[in-house]
Amino acid sequence: MSEYHEYNDNSSNSMDFNDFIDNFLHAFVFLWWLPLAMALIIGAITFYVYNRQYKPIYTAETTVAVYTVLPDSSQYAEPSVQIGKIFPYVLSSETLSDIIAKDLDISKVTESIVAKNIGGTNLVTITVRGHDADEVYNVLQSAIRNYPAVAQYVVGQTSLEMIQDSGYPTDTSKASVIGGMVRRYSLGGFLTGMIIVLLYSFSVQTIRSSTDLRRLTNLPCLGSLPYIEKKKRKRSNNAGINLMDANADARYKEIMSIIRIRFERRLSHHGKHVIMVTSTMPGEGKSTVSTNLAISLAQSGRSVILVDCDLRNPSSRKILNISSSKKGLSDVLNTSTNWQDCLVSFEDRNLPLYILPGGKPSGKSELLLSEKMKQSINEMRKCADIILLDMPPSSMLADTFMLNDIVDGALYIIKSDYVKKEYILREMKELINYGIEVSGCIINGEKHNGFYRYGNEYGYGYYGARHSR
Repeated sequence: MSEYHEYNDNSSNSMDFNDFIDNFLHAFVFLWWLPLAMALIIGAITFYVYNRQYKPIYTAETTVAVYTVLPDSSQYAEPSVQIGKIFPYVLSSETLSDIIAKDLDISKVTESIVAKNIGGTNLVTITVRGHDADEVYNVLQSAIRNYPAVAQYVVGQTSLEMIQDSGYPTDTSKASVIGGMVRRYSLGGFLTGMIIVLLYSFSVQTIRSSTDLRRLTNLPCLGSLPYIEKKKRKRSNNAGINLMDANADARYKEIMSIIRIRFERRLSHHGKHVIMVTSTMPGEGKSTVSTNLAISLAQSGRSVILVDCDLRNPSSRKILNISSSKKGLSDVLNTSTNWQDCLVSFEDRNLPLYILPGGKPSGKSELLLSEKMKQSINEMRKCADIILLDMPPSSMLADTFMLNDIVDGALYIIKSDYVKKEYILREMKELINYGIEVSGCIINGEKHNGFYRYGNEYGYGYYGARHSR
């Protein structure tokens, strides 16, 4: 029975709190710049718009002391705390506003007049605000002059003494008003960006680790290869990782050895000999993984033949620095050339490793189903312990599934955080339907410290990734 189950049960679709946090943090690492960019852009637009549309608000302010004039002596006055409390109401009355309008020969007082008693004293602060500095100043002075005429009908005769005057009105509100609007809209932009990040975290349904793979399927995960970023001086070299290189990353070597041991164990249990290596989409590092697995198997003493069956995009030449003049599989299938004559041997390095490169790129993928292909593979069975067929991505070549009668199993390469789960499952299901048992999966390019872009480091261009989401 196949070790595969549909991704349609509740356990697979449910998302617990840890999954939610993990997905959100992962999305935030990828889109951390979006909330900041939206905050900055919206803040800049807000500043530009409000700076152009802003009308100055001039403020004139004075502090006065309120005194009561005694009835028996117009020359003597005493402080009045009670009147100081009543004073603001008198100052804001319509009667005083009408008197000020008549005094200044205007139809109506449009400026705001606010009076505030300084608690427990006879001191009152009068503040006038408006859009015209001259009018604001004139209204304040008129209010001080005409207040006694209105107040005497309410509290009796009073007098005012100027304590502090702000002088000619100034616009002190521009910075705070525009700054407040910028902060408000910038915060809105930031929160909008965070909502987008949150929605993105729900929409991204990819496999990033062996844990995700276990939730998706019962297929064994042979290991998770780390993402290795090439040094800047070597990025122009598109060859990819090569375990025969003395400078190959130690982590990659170690994990590949673990994968090789697990892979050998799977082969010994199932008696498998010819294994096809495939992936869902281009750009998942399939050729790099298959090449290095072949090297690791040879280093352990196994005789291995690696056949580059990706006729459209053969990659083994680049990875192993094989001369472009060397004939390959396309020559074998198109001409009378024998596959033995096209093998590249690494016996000079004491490795029982043989590579049949892809040859010149060809669009004739149907050649993989030819009788000569089947005959060549059957002959290889007698010459090596393990034959690895580096196949095209399953989604790019449906005929790959038709090789079920010449392969004993499949090794599925899944690039971390690259292709949607539903596409991976669809292609795996096709393999199962055609009777090709998946011997195991390998997660490629796993990065534990956040999102990354997996481009040319492993010999593939950055295509087929984002459109698959």
